[in-house]
Amino acid sequence: MITYSVWNLIFSSIIFVIIIQTALLHSTAMLQTSNYRDHESYVNLRLKFKFEYPSDWEIQELDAPALSNLKGLVSLVPPKDIQELQAGDVVETPTISIIAERIRFRNITIDELSRLQSDNIRYMFSDFDFNFENTTEIVIGNDTAIKGVYTVVDPFTTNGDIPGIKNGMDIWTIRGDTAYTISYHGEQDQYFRYLPEVQSIIKSFKFIN
Repeated sequence: MITYSVWNLIFSSIIFVIIIQTALLHSTAMLQTSNYRDHESYVNLRLKFKFEYPSDWEIQELDAPALSNLKGLVSLVPPKDIQELQAGDVVETPTISIIAERIRFRNITIDELSRLQSDNIRYMFSDFDFNFENTTEIVIGNDTAIKGVYTVVDPFTTNGDIPGIKNGMDIWTIRGDTAYTISYHGEQDQYFRYLPEVQSIIKSFKFIN
């Protein structure tokens, strides 16, 4: 049985990720072109994971606040398209974030965590036209994980006279006393533009014992 305290801790982390990602979307502007043939290795010994990523993507790390169950957060931002910048186009760059959160109740299962997180996402987008497309079981770093994919119609952003559509993908897994969330969100065109690179990052993701 999941207690309210667990719900509250995980819900606060999701809100925190959304806040950080929103800030990154509107503040990051890297004037360079992308070359996905070159990759670098990222290793985080404290959060106990590693992955490969395109060398021209920016990594931003955030330490956990004091007295928080959040252990830490790592975000990756692809470079802005220089042609779009030169043309003066305002395009939100999608962000992939990896968050690690301490779970004080060890009896929570991956299925319970998945249901909990899915309900929280529905709640956050309850004022929008929200659609949970599918939820599937996958493997992340040799651990069982649950992946949820969804779309959100955002009335505050438009493409001409058409409301903007945002896509999202969240992956949840548990390792020991830590819940890990890998989140990828962005405007629909940008989301699918960088999705192959994001999938490559996720495929390379490994836990460090």
